[in-house]
Amino acid sequence: MERPSDKSRKALKKAQSSELLLSFCKPLAETSSSWYILQMICKYKAICALLIIFLGVGGLGYSESKKDPIKVAVSIPPMKEWVNRIAGDRAEVIVIMPPGSNPHSFEPSPRQLAELGTAKLWFSINVDFEYSFKPKLRSMFPKLQIVDVTKNVQFRRLRPTEQEHDEEAAEGHSENIDPALQNRDQHTWLGIEQAKAEIKVIQDSFIAIDPEGRELYKSNCQNYLKDIDIVYSTLKTKLAPLSGAKVFVYHPAFGYFLDMFDIEQVAVELGGKEPTQKELYALIDLAKKEKARAVFTQAQFSESAAKAIASAIGAAVMPIDPLAADWLNNLSRIGQALSTAIAKGE
Repeated sequence: MERPSDKSRKALKKAQSSELLLSFCKPLAETSSSWYILQMICKYKAICALLIIFLGVGGLGYSESKKDPIKVAVSIPPMKEWVNRIAGDRAEVIVIMPPGSNPHSFEPSPRQLAELGTAKLWFSINVDFEYSFKPKLRSMFPKLQIVDVTKNVQFRRLRPTEQEHDEEAAEGHSENIDPALQNRDQHTWLGIEQAKAEIKVIQDSFIAIDPEGRELYKSNCQNYLKDIDIVYSTLKTKLAPLSGAKVFVYHPAFGYFLDMFDIEQVAVELGGKEPTQKELYALIDLAKKEKARAVFTQAQFSESAAKAIASAIGAAVMPIDPLAADWLNNLSRIGQALSTAIAKGE
């Protein structure tokens, strides 16, 4: 490969040769219209030579200073927004679990695990499916840094009406799960304070591996947290009339979200399974007593039991997605769905 100085000398020689060509041909062509054409050829050859000098010296310096994005992995789709808002184009994001999957039973393919191994960081959020492969990762990919974004989170405990442990789905994972985590509500990303703590861990992780971007990461994080606070303030006003109410959901994913507004969730599934006939009748009686106007379902789970309850009490079945990729907008949609359900009951 030629050095920039070699390229510069050659370009200058070309420019000088253009001048020589011009002086030699001028006497032959100064009475002809071709003289004008000759001038233009020489002129543009000189300009091209100068461009080569610029690209060879200045352009090379630019390519060397440009950094490749940092490749990071996240467990679930909502976390991709967090990384993008903090790091922007300084990061390339791999999402392990695709949209529509159940985080309690999903298992990544060998190809997905291999892709995870190409990342510099993996932001873990301690959902069930991670435990099917997490213990093996340190030996498989020793250079991969695993960051637990929940490390500063205050977990909520599952209530009797929220028990979600699915023995069948977790059969291959349970031996790897810390017993202290089994009664914790895993859906931390749906709580404002919990999510903010996790987002700050992401900010700090980027600063640690890319100190040059420190001010950008801090500024982006600060702006993002302000946007989150604005959404929370709007939700607080919108959902104030629901304080003390019970909300019927198929899967108990919304505990952190609803706790912020003093709303209780009642899960249709019990222990991660469809309710028995006896349990279904009990849920129908409770829904009638609470004058429930909607039963909320999630795309990752069956709707049959939820539809049976809704049909029995004349309520609507309303889908909401706890795993939507547009995380902040999704919090607003969940709030709107809850508010609409209450308005129907008034």
